[in-house]
Parts: sequence; structure tokens; C-alpha cells
Amino acid sequence: FTFLCFYSSSATMMDQDDTDKYKREWQWMPHDKHFWIPATIVKDPQTKKNKMHTMDGEVIWVPEMKLNSKGLVTIRGTRDQQVRLFYDRKIDKVVPKLWSSINSRWKDAAPLKTIDYKTLQEHFTNLAEMEDMSEAPCNYQLRRRYMADEIYTWMGQILVAINPYKLLPIYSLDDYKAVGGSQSAAEAAFEKKKKDKPHIFSVALRAYKSLIENKKNQAVIISGESGAGKTESTKLILQFLGEMSRRANGISPEGKNPEALQKGSGVENQVLLSNPILEAFGNAKTVQNNNSSRFGKWMEVCFSKKGVVTSARIKTYLLEKSRVVRQNKGERNYHSFYLLHLGAPKEWREKLNINIGDRFEFTFQRDESILPEKYKEEFTALLERMEMLGFKKLDIKVVFELVAAVMHLGNLTFSMPESSKNKFVDIAEIKDMDRMNLICKLLGVEEKSFAKALTYREISIASETHLSPLKLSEVREVRDATAKYLYGKLFDFLVRQINNWLSVGQDTLCVGVLDIFGFEVFPHNSFEQLCINFANEKLQYLFNQNVFMEELREYKREGIDVTGIQFSNNLGCLELIESKRGGIIAMMAEEAALPKGTDKALLLKMHKKHKNNPFYKNVKKHPNSFIINHYAGPVRYQIELFLQKDNDFLSVDITRSLNATENKEISNILNGDDPVERNSENPIHFGSNSSFGSVAPSSPRLGSNSSLSPVTLSPRLGRSSSSIMEGIEGSSPRSTSTSPSFSRSTSNLFGKSKVGRPKTRGRKKHRRNTSSLSR
Repeated sequence: FTFLCFYSSSATMMDQDDTDKYKREWQWMPHDKHFWIPATIVKDPQTKKNKMHTMDGEVIWVPEMKLNSKGLVTIRGTRDQQVRLFYDRKIDKVVPKLWSSINSRWKDAAPLKTIDYKTLQEHFTNLAEMEDMSEAPCNYQLRRRYMADEIYTWMGQILVAINPYKLLPIYSLDDYKAVGGSQSAAEAAFEKKKKDKPHIFSVALRAYKSLIENKKNQAVIISGESGAGKTESTKLILQFLGEMSRRANGISPEGKNPEALQKGSGVENQVLLSNPILEAFGNAKTVQNNNSSRFGKWMEVCFSKKGVVTSARIKTYLLEKSRVVRQNKGERNYHSFYLLHLGAPKEWREKLNINIGDRFEFTFQRDESILPEKYKEEFTALLERMEMLGFKKLDIKVVFELVAAVMHLGNLTFSMPESSKNKFVDIAEIKDMDRMNLICKLLGVEEKSFAKALTYREISIASETHLSPLKLSEVREVRDATAKYLYGKLFDFLVRQINNWLSVGQDTLCVGVLDIFGFEVFPHNSFEQLCINFANEKLQYLFNQNVFMEELREYKREGIDVTGIQFSNNLGCLELIESKRGGIIAMMAEEAALPKGTDKALLLKMHKKHKNNPFYKNVKKHPNSFIINHYAGPVRYQIELFLQKDNDFLSVDITRSLNATENKEISNILNGDDPVERNSENPIHFGSNSSFGSVAPSSPRLGSNSSLSPVTLSPRLGRSSSSIMEGIEGSSPRSTSTSPSFSRSTSNLFGKSKVGRPKTRGRKKHRRNTSSLSR
């Protein structure tokens, strides 16, 4: 909510003593910065004016207005939400009431909930222990803990994490013991206390102990909105699991056993080294986060019976390949492009024909405020990590040659030949042949065949083959599709190589950690946001089944009446998107298969098909948009470029030209297995020794019999999401909920758009649920 507020110029703490505070009536007052805050009405003895005193000492002056005929006056409010003072003649008292647009009449407005001052003084490390678990008290408790640098809080079995935007000295591993060995009663009690302490390490410790003691695979699910710090939480969990492994292998925290240290530091360190490499090629700056993961990641860390890490595997999926060629305003391309352009040594850039002052269309069309000094250090660190992990220098060289080829593809320009200008024929030819020659050298392909593949389409009629020239718009689409394909294959290769080095031993039990990109709501939402939010819908459904449904089953076993317990079910939203008969994904595939399919036609068909669906809404004020009512709230999507972004087809002419590369390393990168199709047939299974690749959507494998029918991303979206969910369901899930505060200032931490989510998610009526608030 956004409210009109009246603040005193010098707000101070209330002068009433604690006894007076206990006597006063406190209400949960809507607040423009903190969402809900305890406040009480006080009449100034000198001015005789009513004032709202908050618990934090803020004084909100109530404007002097005469009561109207209904005996009320507005304190603050908006079109949808208002707080007014009502004079109740029966009790001769001013009563604050909360009105919303849901209640059309003021007489239906509910009084602000009165709270006991003593209750406000209570501290909870687990919010499930609170009597009232509505938004206001939950938010207040989380905010109080945050102000005391207590950023972790339990809510039932779920950990809520709040982003402090600063480094806190709370991540020492010295207090945590490895599993195994005899323990005294005091040591066992200490371990239980540590296990129950709200901390990210407590989640990891619970998973590790359950793995060893119960011999059952575990899963840690990390969720939250974009920019919530989910990747940082993943790193901390992996760091903890690595430390537990080293100690179980006889390595003391101080490293007093050099022989054991050398023996046990391999896989654990490699797991940690893989993260920054994947971040460099799979993370980018968005409007909400400077280091946003643009892919989902499922990491399995496998252990021996003694609790020692033996191997690990990474499965990535849904890489946002459209970002390679197009970014929204205020966003950037993947970090790897800037690391090469601004951080690589001069001799590297000279060989690749990249100068710091050059402008590359795929990277700098909207953001040029970048400091080269920052990237020089990061580029050097990236090379060191890649070498430590096992990449050969030749492989590293080829990786960045491929990145350079994609950058130069973006600057490849086309024009109409002179012979066609007078005939008004829209055909294209390559304008910058010098750049074309450089791209072909980097890819190791023959220039003439690659140039022809970019500008002509081969058509077979009966037994004859003809070349049809492409239009300017079509050539640019082919160029962009080639760039996305090359980068997607490069990312697959990196994941494949990392998995080859991590899968070094026999494993029996695994802890899976899911780091999924967060739910996104931007001013402009397109196909990318639909993919991301659909994956989050699948995760939310799994959350409902594993947390709420399991709790209901437990209540029934104990004979507890559960008829009054309700929570939102997002199955209808999933069916709207992925149903094979009339779902949005199926409708996109059908429209893409039409010779003249358009975004507008797709939108009209969706409006007609889903006009009575409660999860879908036609936005008449915005004719090129539609709304989906997700579990986290409604999101308005703009239909423009939906079909173009969904198109993942690469012509047989391009694949044939790339397949003929003379560069063995490039051929190895491009001809890797298609992980989408492989994993859709063989979903995640704990303990499997196969190496996973990226499940980022990609085009058919080179050399295959490519069809001229469109290849779209949306069907792969459903298969890859289902694959990841099947793996989680085969384990014991443990949840960590995060979400961002969009300001480094603590005053804006608990803003309206974040704290409102528990209500829209339907979680507030259950004691084992979570509101998501940050890192």
C-alpha cells in the first residue's frame, strides 16, 4: 500500500513511561515504509490535536478536520486502502478503522486490530510459535530481528532470510561439529542447539545429519524473488557441506592434519570453484540485481557412508538465451562479454580485434557506464579458477574466442545490393566482409559457405535444390539465432566439462541444492518472465504438496479437525500454462507452426480460450497485454515478440556450415549432447553417475536431420521443469525462503510489495508456512 503520511519535523520517542505504554491500546497501523507498525492515538495536552505515535518513536500528525456527518475523518489513504478515525458515540471514543476497496461501504470497515503491548515485547526465533500469524505481527517480528542483525528466522520448518546488505560475523564454522564419534550429553545438547538455531548453516546441518543418520537423499530448496540472494545462500550451504566432509575425513578446522587435508580438499574445493565460473557465463545485471542468475541450477553433492564428499553434479536449465542478443532498458548482457571486452589483457584483445573503446551492439546499446578496472581483476580471477578446476589453456582460449565471435556477430551489418534497389526487392547482402572474415576465422568455418547460409535459404523441390535470398529482417533473425545458439552451446560445454571433473568417485547418498531464478515482476514483462514465473509456479506446487499437504495428513493422523485450514492451490495456474489442450504453451507452439502466425493472433486466441479462467485476465486498457494470476500475485505480460523469442530454430544451412568447422575444440563444443532431450527422457535420479549438461533450451544437435518446422522453447520449458521437480520429489525437501529488499537503506526494507506476498500466496493461515523477506 502507498499512503499519504504526515510526519513531524523532529520525531522523538514517546515521553510516556513503560507503565503508560502497557495501559494504552495499540493497533496495527498501515505504514508506507514498513507496511505494518504498532501505533497508538494520543491527544496532545497543549494543542489538543490527535497524534499517532508509532512504536519506533515516529509521530504522525493527524490533520485537523471536522468530523463529517458520518462521524469520520481520513487519516491517510489511497484509492484502494484508507484508515479513518470513527467517533463511536456509544463508547464516546475515537476508533481507527481500515477500509479497503473490497468493502464498498464504510459501515463494513473493520476496526484496526488491537494488540497487547506485552505481546509486542516478545521475541520469537520461530514465528510458528506466535499466537497471531497474520502479516502484521510476522512482519514486525522479522523487522525487529533484522534491526538487531538477526537476519535468520524459522517459520515452522522453513528458514526466512533477510538481506543485510553488509557482511556479518555470523558464518564461522568452528561451532559446528562433524557427524560421527562418541558425544557426551553436553556435546549432544550443544549440537541440538546449533541445529535448531535459525541460520543458513542449520538448514545444511539438518540435511547433512538426516543424510548420514537416516540414509535418505536430501534436498534444499532455495526460493525467493529476483535479486534475493539465493545464489549466495547456495554458496554458504555448499561451503558448510564441504567443511563437514573435511572434518568427517579427519581434517581439523585448523588444518592440523596436512595429509588428510590433501586427501580431502579435492571435490569440495572444485564444487566451490564451479560457482563463479557458471556465474561469469550465466549471470547478468538486471534492474533488480547486479548479479542475477539467468538460469536454474540443481547441484547434487554426493557422500560416502562416512559423510565424505565423493562426487558432485550440476544440472542447469532454462538459460535465458534471448539476453545474448537483446536486453531491457537498464540491464546488461552476461558478465562474460564485459570480462573479455574490458578485462582481458591487451594481447588477447588485439588477436580478437576487440578494443576497449569499441561499441558492440549485443552489449552496449543501453549501458556504457562500466569501469574497466573492475573487470581486469575479475577476468584474471576467472582464468585462475578455470585452470584450478581443470580447464586446459587451449580450452579457455577457445571459450573466449567463441564469446568474441558472438560479439562480432552482433556488429555484422547487412544492406540491399545495388542491383535490387531499383527493383524494390527486399533482399540482403553482408556489408562488413572484414568482420565476416574474422568471425569465420574464430569459428573455423569456410567464409563463403557461412556467408551463404546467413543470407540464403536452401529449398528442395522434388529432386532439385534452389537458393532463395533472405530479406533484411530475415537475415538479422538468422544472425541473432546463430548467436544465441553458439552461446547456449558454450554454456552447455562448460557445465559438461565441470561435471566430468566433479564425478570422480562412487557415491551412495546425495544432498541436492536447488537455486532457481526468482519470481519476476517488471514494468515490462515478456516471454522470459513467463518462463521464469512458470518454473516458480511448479516449485510452489511442490512446496504446497510437501509442506501443507504433509502437515494436513499429520493432523488427520493425530485426529485434529482440519476442515477450517485452507491455503491457495495453484494447480489451475499450472494448467493454464502447460495444459496440452489449450494451455498457453500449446497455443504458442500451434501459432508458431502457422506460416503467418503473429503475436496479435495468438493473443486474440488466448483471450477467447481463457475468457472464463480465473487465472487469466484480458487487459482492455492495454490491448497488447494479458494478465496471469500467479501464486505471488498478478503479472501483466506484453505479447510483443513472444513468438520470436520462443523460436529456437536454426536452419539446416547454418548447422551444416558450423558442423564443417576445422577447429576441433569448436566442434567439441558444438557437438555435445542435447541435454534438454536427454534429461526429459532420463530425469534426475540421485546417485546416478551420468554427467548432466545444461537444460538450457538449444537447437537440434549439429549433423542431425533438421526439420524446417519451427523448433520452439516453450515445450522444452515444461519438460525441463518437470525433470527438476521429479528429482526433488525423490528426496526429503528442506526450504529456505528469500526475497529482496530493493534498497540498501533499512528504512525501506519492509516495503509494501514484499511483505504483501504472504497474503497473495495464501500461506498465512498455516503455522508451518513462510513469508519471504530477503537474502
